[in-house]
Amino acid sequence: MKKETRQLILLIIVIAVGGFYAYYTYLFTPEWEKIQSLEGILQERQERHELLLSYIGRSSELDAEIRDLEGKREELQARIPQEINKPDLVTDLYTVAKINQVQPRSVTFASSEKKDNYVVQTLTFSCLGPQENIIRMIDDLQMDEEQRFTLENMRFTNDQGILQGELQLKAYATRDGD
Repeated sequence: MKKETRQLILLIIVIAVGGFYAYYTYLFTPEWEKIQSLEGILQERQERHELLLSYIGRSSELDAEIRDLEGKREELQARIPQEINKPDLVTDLYTVAKINQVQPRSVTFASSEKKDNYVVQTLTFSCLGPQENIIRMIDDLQMDEEQRFTLENMRFTNDQGILQGELQLKAYATRDGD
């Protein structure tokens, strides 16, 4: 074979490989990803359709379930305080601390935040006491029926077995008129 013929064959092979690579990288792969995405969406919608088909003929059961869930929602709604009462919060915190033999130091309130249909009050509670008592107090605060607190953050320093710390808590209440 002549050198020119080899070069021509090699050039054709390089162009063919380059064309195949460009087709695969820029045309085939993006479309394949779109197809896979659409297949996932189709599968999800088919499952949703089957679920909706299973509801046909069960309207009385579903109505009963809706009434039951609405009753539970109203019961839970009744357990959430209607307003944030800062003096009551301080009293509750100090009472729970004293019951658990923890010395309360101070309570500071941040500004309250209004969310969709509830109000969130952030507060910082400083206390001093043995580790076991503070842990018991934290459990009692979170399980209190009157006021539900969520623990956001804790900072403690240990001084000869006595913890001095700050608990950042959040208290919740429903918004007026909701």
